[in-house]
Amino acid sequence: MSEQQFEEKAYFKCLFHAMKFPYSPINGVFIGKINDNNNVIITDCVPLFHTTSSIQVTSYIEMALLQIDNLIKKKENNNLIVGYYFSNENQNEISSLSETIPTIHLSIYNKIVQSSFKEAKLWVIDNEKLSKLNKQIVLKPFHLVDNKKMTVQEDVELEKKLKLENLEKMESLIKEERFNKVIDFENHLENLALDYMNKSLTF
Repeated sequence: MSEQQFEEKAYFKCLFHAMKFPYSPINGVFIGKINDNNNVIITDCVPLFHTTSSIQVTSYIEMALLQIDNLIKKKENNNLIVGYYFSNENQNEISSLSETIPTIHLSIYNKIVQSSFKEAKLWVIDNEKLSKLNKQIVLKPFHLVDNKKMTVQEDVELEKKLKLENLEKMESLIKEERFNKVIDFENHLENLALDYMNKSLTF
């Protein structure tokens, strides 16, 4: 199994999506590429939805994944969808996720594994750590064991490679409320002029 490493833009954007909608379920995908050592470099994040009703609409998910796939292929830089993330609205629900992933998220994740990247991981945002602004990684990686069960895939290398100063930088951006500038695909559906790729968002 290849190693996976986050660039700060991908990590920050994912967390900012959760911070913008702290009492809502959110989901999105990670974009990345395979380097010369056959490791996955996660370079960007595309926020998708922030309401349960939208997350559960299959046609919305399929539309989003298709558009994102077409956009990244146009750039001709070998990027692909390499992961899926979600967060529940229940701040304490993370503790019950060690055995079973909600069906809707498992279904979306499976679609990415089958159509984009077979070594894609599913990342769960630990809301408790996020709310306390702990200086540690707040994403829990999962990998597929069977069709319904998921087991935690601990990634100590991820925490080593995302350096402490990056986390301190995130805290500074949070104080500026930079997270309120994040646009997700659901916002885009409501107003097509909004850019869900967040190209103007700086870190």
